[in-house]
This record gives sequence, structure tokens and C-alpha cells, in this order.
Amino acid sequence: VVDIFLFNGETYSPVTSATGRIWLDRNLGARQVATAIDDADGFGDYYQWGRPADGHQLRNSSATTALADSITPNNASFIGNRSDWTATDIDSDGSLRAAFWSSFDGSGICPIGYRVPTQTEFEAERVSWSSNNSAGAFASNLNLPVAGYRFDNSFYTTVSIIWSNSISDNNAQHLFITGTSASDFTSNRSIAASVRCILNRGSSSIPPSIETLTIDNHYYLFFERQRYKRIYY
Repeated sequence: VVDIFLFNGETYSPVTSATGRIWLDRNLGARQVATAIDDADGFGDYYQWGRPADGHQLRNSSATTALADSITPNNASFIGNRSDWTATDIDSDGSLRAAFWSSFDGSGICPIGYRVPTQTEFEAERVSWSSNNSAGAFASNLNLPVAGYRFDNSFYTTVSIIWSNSISDNNAQHLFITGTSASDFTSNRSIAASVRCILNRGSSSIPPSIETLTIDNHYYLFFERQRYKRIYY
């Protein structure tokens, strides 16, 4: 049985990690599960911390230096700033954005049942790897590639940042992965980086259906807001 579902135009499957937790099998926006540590089709999109999927996450999105006056900007541009992408009086402690990325009802950036992980959940994965570096990250069941990140409208490609939903003072926490090490790290919220969603405990790894069709032994499940399918071979 191969469980596959569509979300925002890309296909995903649930995968179980060494810790027993269920994750998406690829980064949000990735065209495929990474087949190599530098597989660009496995990189996915680049999200500024706490921001919706409004188009800014696309690698070729335009850039602006105008800070957002809301945590839901009415534009699709990457906001190039060295500290945060919002104005200083907008969600300065990050609590609203942390809550948004923690939602698993389909209102956040992850599929229904999934959310952005906490840094503690990421740390549990990191210590399970065969080596504490990019090779260990890719060799894990999560197949994490070195996707790089976007900062101040430049791309940096030799390391990988994967956001958590956790706050650290005026910054946010993430995994920082290089060829020689991997660690818990804190960075500016304006950085655009990879996101890998984790299944919230108690949720179904394939979101609940509202309609089922059977066509030539293939079972298609359709959902409100998002479109999925489960295929049995």
C-alpha cells in the first residue's frame, strides 16, 4: 500500500522516522523525495519564519525591503530585512506566528493533521542520526537534503536551515546542518528556509475524506480545501 496525497500541487507520503514519529516524506514544496544530498528537486520552498504560503516562499519570488504591517502580508514578495519581516510593533514576541505554524487543522502551512515541528521534536530526530552532520541527515528516514537558505535576498547553498515553530527571544529556532555538524540554532525570523511538517499526535497521516471514488481499483479521496488521493496497488 502506497499512501500518496496532493497538497498545493505537490505529492506527499507519510514516513516514519527512527523516533517513531510520522513526518512528510519531503520538504514543503519539494517536487520529489531528495535522491541525493544536493538534489535541487528535493529542496522545496523557502519560508520566512511564521509566514503563510503567500508566494514569497518560491525560489524566484520578487524581493522588497518594505516591512509587513500584518502577519498575513498582502503580497508575494520575500521581505529582505536582517531581523524580522514584520514591522516592530507587529507580533514582536512571535507568539501569533508560532501559533499559526503550530496549527494542524489545515489553516496553517502544513496539510490537515500536520504542523511545523517544535525544536524539541527536531532535536529528538537529530540525536538518532548515524552521524551528526548533513550525511546523517540525508541518511535518515527523513532524507533531508542540504537545501540552503535565503537571507537579505541572497541564497546560501552549502548549509541547511530547517525551521521549527519555536521562539527564542526576538528570533526563532531551527536545525542548522553543515557537512561537519548539526545543531539547534537560533536565527533572525527574516531568513527564508526549509520546512518539514510533522504529524500531530492523534491525527491521521492521510487526512479525513469527505468523498470516496473507486476507478479501476484505484481509490480516490477528496477533501475540502486540499486534494488528496490514496492509491492501492
